[in-house]
Amino acid sequence: MLKPLVDLRTAQTQRVLLGNSLTVKVGDAVTTTLASGIVYATNATANVAGDKALLGVVVGFSKKNGEIYPTYGQDPSLTPNQVTTASDNTTNAQIYAVVIPFTSEMELEMDLDATAGTTSGSNQPFVYFNLADARTVSESSVISSDSASAPLQVFSLGLKEGSTKKIKGKVVKALYMKSK
Repeated sequence: MLKPLVDLRTAQTQRVLLGNSLTVKVGDAVTTTLASGIVYATNATANVAGDKALLGVVVGFSKKNGEIYPTYGQDPSLTPNQVTTASDNTTNAQIYAVVIPFTSEMELEMDLDATAGTTSGSNQPFVYFNLADARTVSESSVISSDSASAPLQVFSLGLKEGSTKKIKGKVVKALYMKSK
């Protein structure tokens, strides 16, 4: 899970239409795509190779009219909260993801898909990673900042204190970054 280290009550959010036939969870990273003249969100699962910039992290869901329903379209047996959209979501039901856009200042707590240190250097600060899927960082994708393929999607500030499976870091490949 990608967990923004911000006060969710005061964070600026944006709504983005979810694509068709998607399963999206709170804590997923999303990106955007264009099809049939409609820009919509898709989870980052299909875009984890570092070639796609990320939009933000999902913190909830809403209906077309903007009403936020913490349980709208969700299966209560699933945690964290999750929505599976219909095959015609972009034209019919129009369920939206509420996202906190990634900015250069935003720090996140992120799960690794393997124990830090399994791949040499992945337990060190100031290295880059790609996502393994919409919710986790690929521990084996670690590279240093002097690598020709840097930067990837995520920059690590180091391990979360007391953990070998979580890092603190920032998204460095985002659709837009806030300038100062």
